[in-house]
Amino acid sequence: MLIIPVIDLLDGQAVHARGGRRAEYAPVCSPLCPSSEPTAVLATLLALHPFAVVYVADLGALLGRERHDATVAKLRAKFPGVTFWVDCGDKQPAGNRPGIRTIIGTETGISAAELGGLISSSTDYILSLDFNASGLIGDAEILSRPELWPRDVIIMTLPSVGAAKGPAWQVVDEVMGRTENRDFYLAGGVRDSADLAQATARGMRGALVATALHTGALSSEKLKAESGK
Repeated sequence: MLIIPVIDLLDGQAVHARGGRRAEYAPVCSPLCPSSEPTAVLATLLALHPFAVVYVADLGALLGRERHDATVAKLRAKFPGVTFWVDCGDKQPAGNRPGIRTIIGTETGISAAELGGLISSSTDYILSLDFNASGLIGDAEILSRPELWPRDVIIMTLPSVGAAKGPAWQVVDEVMGRTENRDFYLAGGVRDSADLAQATARGMRGALVATALHTGALSSEKLKAESGK
């Protein structure tokens, strides 16, 4: 199980995501991370566990506000041993950037045809299938055509983010039931080791976590046990 911590960026700070209501996200402040400065937050997370991959969501870009390209570059420079998965609302991969992989989410409005064009170009990126309470956000055809998906696929249920109600397993099972030939990553609702165990039992490759790290529900010892490191 690849455990991937999440850093959400808004107005130059790392913020605490809850329920997908991005305009309401407040700066991170927890027993784990008293500072919301992004490099300080990541330094604290890496002191907790030697994470190999970190997910960065540029919420400023996703909301049509200030992008955080300089912040991402600063994180990459300060932590060269980490691979960053970056979602900034782009519909095209940003090209070959050492240590950075582009996430393309269905919430951007990318069409199935555009996604097919990326597959044919052999461009490296990660697909995020983004769900709200009504279902997939974006082009519904993407969900019905798993042959258009790249190798790595995030199943993101925004209402579950930071809600302490657990993952939306029904959504996860429905998506995973469409194809066996992908590496799936859980995003939204991971509370503890029990949720990670369920993801592992389903054959998921990894999980994105945030709240469970800040609350201490996933301690250093539990992270080591779950990740095998």
